[in-house]
Amino acid sequence: MRLILSLLIYNLLLPVVFVLLLPNQLLRMKKRGGYREQFGNRFGMYGSGMMSRLRGSRPLWIHAVSVGEQMIAMKLVTQLRKSGAWNGKIVVSTATSTGFKLARERVGENCEVVYFPFDLLPFPLIALMRIRPSRIVLVEAEVWPNFTAVAAAMRVPVSLVNARLSPRSARRFAKFSLLTGPIFRLLDHVCVPDADDKSRWAGLGMDESRIAVTGSMKHDDSASPPRDALVAELRDVLNAALPAPDRPVVLIASTHPGEEKFIAQSVVAVAKAENLPRPRLVVVPRHVERAGDVVADLESIGIRSLLRSSFDGQGDADAAFVANTTGELAAWYALADCVVIGKSFVGQVGGQNPAEAILCGKAVICGPRMDNFESLMECLVAADGVSHLADDSELEAALSRMFTEPEALDAMAKRGNAALAVHQGAVARTVDALGV
Repeated sequence: MRLILSLLIYNLLLPVVFVLLLPNQLLRMKKRGGYREQFGNRFGMYGSGMMSRLRGSRPLWIHAVSVGEQMIAMKLVTQLRKSGAWNGKIVVSTATSTGFKLARERVGENCEVVYFPFDLLPFPLIALMRIRPSRIVLVEAEVWPNFTAVAAAMRVPVSLVNARLSPRSARRFAKFSLLTGPIFRLLDHVCVPDADDKSRWAGLGMDESRIAVTGSMKHDDSASPPRDALVAELRDVLNAALPAPDRPVVLIASTHPGEEKFIAQSVVAVAKAENLPRPRLVVVPRHVERAGDVVADLESIGIRSLLRSSFDGQGDADAAFVANTTGELAAWYALADCVVIGKSFVGQVGGQNPAEAILCGKAVICGPRMDNFESLMECLVAADGVSHLADDSELEAALSRMFTEPEALDAMAKRGNAALAVHQGAVARTVDALGV
């Protein structure tokens, strides 16, 4: 009865919310480009070629919303194939054109890539009836009520993996537990990064016997695909764009509005105060469609910008290189000397994940607002494996230390790496827990 009530309220509210959010969503899709490709997928419509390839196969369906989640999905696909746990067809779905492009480039044979259907009935039903998966794996927080309920009604097991749940999200879900609880209880398995996540999921009404602590797949670099060729390619691009190979590289990663300008100003100010050449600046915005705004912000403080997508070979050592392409962040981490994590400065809230940079052996600075990674930051700070600032005003002092005490920063990076060792093997443990 609670499930029916939950779905009834959801389906009464969803069309209203859908209409209100549609203009902004269409604008974002247009900015990202590629939105017309396979647009029918969002209504459960697929090409005859794909349907022919899937006929009679009962595939495994893995859904990962965008680029970050797709990187996790690719690790999962690799481990499923490597271990022999799943040799059949796999359907990988996404919700963004950038995620679609990445999945298309990286999935192996016997895989199909589609867009996830809108969660408006009857589209989830149409999609599930056409693809007819044998089981579904959702990456991180992608629990859509109608899709999940239809899958459960069709007796298709649904699992949630890498199910990180921040205290803030747990409190938000708890406020609406009458609505969210019945949906979460439809999940057959939930694989979580740590014991705190398990406790929070259990607090939302999940049966503890269905929750497995497997570690963070995002932090498991043992399952990461080789990227040596991409690192070599980007090193050549970097040296051509910012031709000063003796200068350190400061990577400003996964930035949001306002951060590029603030952090770049701090880097320039510290270099000037320490009487050092300006470090080579590489900026990777969280959303590539913001590249034009990033260029404008940097040029407003006198820093010329070069775009990765349109670099013509004419370099400038004092410019900022804006990497407005997708799926390359891990390789940029490998080339950096120091990484500053975005979504944690100048009013931004939540932070971005610092673990991948730390696993690359890099010294990492995080701003004060890392709320979405509370348990991870507690672990790293306790190990003195990250520079976590209490206030934006501390950034220049942290950067100064980066430039003048490289040995100390190298030691910090090693401590951070050691603190994350617990997550190695997380992908293999997740596959085992799923029991596919």
